[in-house]
Amino acid sequence: MADVEQVAALEDVWFHAYESRDRRFDGVFFLGVKSTYIYCRPICPARTPKRRNVRFFQTATAAEAAGFRACKKCKPERSPLGTLPSGIPDVVRKSQHLIARGYLGGQSVEDLANVVGVTSRHLRRLFLTHLGMTPQAIAQSQRLQVAKRLIEQTSLPLTQIAFESGFRSVRAFNLRIREAFDVAPSELRRSAKGKPGAWTVVSLRVGYRPDYPWQDVRDRLVLESLPGTWSIGNTHVSKLLMLDEEISLVRIRHLQEESCFQMEVHYRSPPTCTIRSFVTQAEVLLDTAADPMRLERFFAAHRVPHLGERLRLVGALDPLEMAVRQILLQKMKRSEASGFMQQLCEDVEPEVASEFELTRVFPCARRLASKLSDSGCGSVESIIGLLSHRVAAGEIELYPTAEPDRLRNQLMSIDGIGRRAAAIIAMRATGYPDFAISDDAEATRWRPWRSYAFIAGMKEH
Repeated sequence: MADVEQVAALEDVWFHAYESRDRRFDGVFFLGVKSTYIYCRPICPARTPKRRNVRFFQTATAAEAAGFRACKKCKPERSPLGTLPSGIPDVVRKSQHLIARGYLGGQSVEDLANVVGVTSRHLRRLFLTHLGMTPQAIAQSQRLQVAKRLIEQTSLPLTQIAFESGFRSVRAFNLRIREAFDVAPSELRRSAKGKPGAWTVVSLRVGYRPDYPWQDVRDRLVLESLPGTWSIGNTHVSKLLMLDEEISLVRIRHLQEESCFQMEVHYRSPPTCTIRSFVTQAEVLLDTAADPMRLERFFAAHRVPHLGERLRLVGALDPLEMAVRQILLQKMKRSEASGFMQQLCEDVEPEVASEFELTRVFPCARRLASKLSDSGCGSVESIIGLLSHRVAAGEIELYPTAEPDRLRNQLMSIDGIGRRAAAIIAMRATGYPDFAISDDAEATRWRPWRSYAFIAGMKEH
């Protein structure tokens, strides 16, 4: 009875949030209108339905599983990523984190279960118990949402979008889009003009929940930026990236009034990695999935009031570059590390001739490994060279889809990378919000937000 009352009270809060169109709740819940069987975001501009005609869902996937279709006005696929309740088992939390980053795009549920250390049958049972649906169903819903974003916001060919969003055939893509949105992909198509010149541009919007500490995040990026590789202004950041021997430019602009970031990917030839991976990397960089209200309540309960809303777990657009910096910071000052990395850029990669202001790119893993292959054993060069070699060989994956504890252990297997550095690299590369930096058992007091506790400068006991 108490549980029913708690749910009713929570839904009352959600309905009031919807009535006021409170952006802080965007992605926290969705509401389905029973008279139309359409589900919406809390910020939907449509007329407010009667309370008795509303059903609430914690995820868009749950709304779709109940037979509701996405609203064409508020576009639920553009909402920030949701966060799971605190009582969810860690294995489910990690699995859902990986699925949200696109893990099941090329791997199976059996692969996912192996990564998180359980059987696939047990993983499905846990998902059904705690989330009400299977991992496959959640991944399928997210593929549809990614596809809809790419269809409506880019000029990419529909065939390319089918595979970019994780479908294995164009036929399945067409069928699932029609089933989910009641229209063919071509009917969802919207014009998206590329910019003139040799570069092609793909533009997408990534939402977040206010209030967003943009100035703090920007200052952190300025602190870590290398001359020529980054351009950072008051409202935007741009970076040249070397991906599979191709240079691409990512430009991110902060649109505060709309509570989102405008993300552009410029490239001369289509990269072999997907556009979705670029978007995911940007989401991890900016921590757009953060729920500031939940963080604030959590830290207030631990007698650290008004802290959570100012926290963001800053990730990395180039995880290898970030990892190299953390390795260097074990042995030298920040200014010395930046100088060392700048020299690597100049020694390994020639200047880039582009129509943009940026002229430098941090080396890819293969070229970095080749450059440092003859370094003396035990030197920082040899440590970075060995890491780069393993990344280039696919033995270590510095991606948001990596399981954080496994990644940390792989990094620690390289002589010269300490536990703290390995943990920070894994935390920032994956964007996982509940990562323990220390071994201390009392760190559990900060669960499920241990990563935020660490970046807040708290000492874990």
